[in-house]
Amino acid sequence: MRMRHRRGDRIEEATGQGAKGLWLRDDERELVDAPIKPNSRIDEWLLEAFEKRWRSLLEWYCHRGYKVQKFCVRPVWRFVVGLGAAHVLETGITLHRLFGLPIIPGSALKGAAKAYAQLVEGRTDDDPELVAVFGTTEQAGSVIFFDAIPLEVPKFQLDIMNPHYPNYYRTQGQNPPADWESPNPVFFLTVTKTHYRFAIAARSEQGNRLLDLAEKWLKGALADLGIGAKTSADYGFWDVS
Repeated sequence: MRMRHRRGDRIEEATGQGAKGLWLRDDERELVDAPIKPNSRIDEWLLEAFEKRWRSLLEWYCHRGYKVQKFCVRPVWRFVVGLGAAHVLETGITLHRLFGLPIIPGSALKGAAKAYAQLVEGRTDDDPELVAVFGTTEQAGSVIFFDAIPLEVPKFQLDIMNPHYPNYYRTQGQNPPADWESPNPVFFLTVTKTHYRFAIAARSEQGNRLLDLAEKWLKGALADLGIGAKTSADYGFWDVS
């Protein structure tokens, strides 16, 4: 898809394939181009090391009597987690602090699964199974949600938010939206067409039952609620079939 937007007297084009031709400073263009055009050899080496560490973590739990369930799914379109986090390009994306690969934090997955159980299935805070899986402020839950990691070298795409009335939003409506204002393009990275590994572990004697419930709720959240930012614009939904 090709978009055209005017900023000052110059028209730039964004193709979604890279930062060439975009209205970005040289240092900004270098930052957004790096993950879009990665060095595959280095990325594959990092991915292998990251996956080895992730598997070792799951094995540690298995050796101590925990039951672990894993599954792999792929986003329907694009997703971005951590868009509102602090970042040098104004918009963020959640990356592993050591390997620099895009992850989905286990805390986000746990919250999404609980939201699905409550919003879709109508579970209440005092539901025994809900409490057993997620815990309360006074007791820990029996299911652990691990960070989701990419199964393959992540595929990034550059996307854009283009507020047409920056002064209106900047002043929280004190200035009316006006056609003479210039759009203010904001570019951000998304992940697309990349399979991800998900894992959960049970820490009680009811492991099988609780794991099945947790996996059901998590897959339901990924398919029906979405994960990450801009779910109202169809980001963050996953094919769990």
